[in-house]
Amino acid sequence: MATTLSLPSPPGAKNQVKVLVFHASAGDEAPYTDAGIAAIEKIGQTGPEAGRFTTVATANPNVFTNGKRLGSFQAVVFLTGGGDVLDPEQEAGLEAYMEAGGGFLGVHDAARTEPYSDWFTGLVGARPAANSPATVQRATVEIGDRV
Repeated sequence: MATTLSLPSPPGAKNQVKVLVFHASAGDEAPYTDAGIAAIEKIGQTGPEAGRFTTVATANPNVFTNGKRLGSFQAVVFLTGGGDVLDPEQEAGLEAYMEAGGGFLGVHDAARTEPYSDWFTGLVGARPAANSPATVQRATVEIGDRV
């Protein structure tokens, strides 16, 4: 059964942009989750007024099966610790949301989320290599050219 969603129009002077922050994890919730939610909320409250947004955070994947509620958001942020967090119905709801024009941002281990889903792989664009470390690694970034 196909699901269809109707998303709100792009924001205008009187419309408030809403962003859903989804933070479920197949394992224990990561210790950075609260700080990540707070950072996204702060970003939404600062900067030019036209670019501001409000956030709603949840770890409940059933939000993706409620088309009316999901359709009230202009974007979804996956602030996840990875793993299989959506059942097929929930994933179908996210897919319908994206097909209706919803926005998506994956943060942290979002690329490790839904590891058995070809559709989700296409959404995030790539997956970590099978033998890539799951722990934090230190690195140095050298900027060779600044224009």
